[in-house]
Amino acid sequence: DAIGEMEPEDAPNLVMFLRSLHGDAIGHLCRMVADLRRKSVTSALEEAFKDQGLQPTMLYMARLDAKSEFVVQEALEVLERFRTVPGVPEALRPVLKRPEAKLRLGAMKALRGDGSATLLRALVAGVTDPNLDYRLESITQLQEIDHDDSRHALLDRVESGAFKKLVGNERRALLIALAKLGGDEIEEFFDEMRCVMHRHLGNVEDEGSGKVLNELELKKWTARMLPLKNWRHLLSCETSSQT
Repeated sequence: DAIGEMEPEDAPNLVMFLRSLHGDAIGHLCRMVADLRRKSVTSALEEAFKDQGLQPTMLYMARLDAKSEFVVQEALEVLERFRTVPGVPEALRPVLKRPEAKLRLGAMKALRGDGSATLLRALVAGVTDPNLDYRLESITQLQEIDHDDSRHALLDRVESGAFKKLVGNERRALLIALAKLGGDEIEEFFDEMRCVMHRHLGNVEDEGSGKVLNELELKKWTARMLPLKNWRHLLSCETSSQT
């Protein structure tokens, strides 16, 4: 109750006093304010921590266990700026298992570039997550991780029956991610699609300019447009938009 009633101006003296005590007094304070929703107080405590030479991430790592989704989300946004501080990645990783998609997404963004097996597993699973934003973030991060698990997750998704039912920007994101990752299996996939396009269409032209697409462009558009029913229209529009 006393913590809930404290005012921002009380923070410096409180932190100074607790820091002078032996034991885990500061850690106990962090746990006590974990569910506190008064931003003015938490901001004052953060400044007091800095003044006393303490790492303010301690405050926000404790708030990851808060009951309020709002408090956890706020903590994730702050900790994203401190992702390289020792202890922060370890505190963030359990949030990847939370049932709330918004919180899992926040943790995934905060952990970008973490390089841990925990994050990679979450990204691989995230490709088929029910939440679209979570899937798109998973795809975006997987294309940055040169690992066989990344390639297999993306290829499996593209070659699955569910691929054609996905929204257009997700299909494009998957194919672009594959192109950025590269690798033998991915090259075989693109070559197969290019051959299919050749068999069905011969030379493909940009309807806007009459220009025959070169090999690289053909491979790109084959991969991106073949799964779409109105690929001719999209090919014309998207090629024109990039010139």
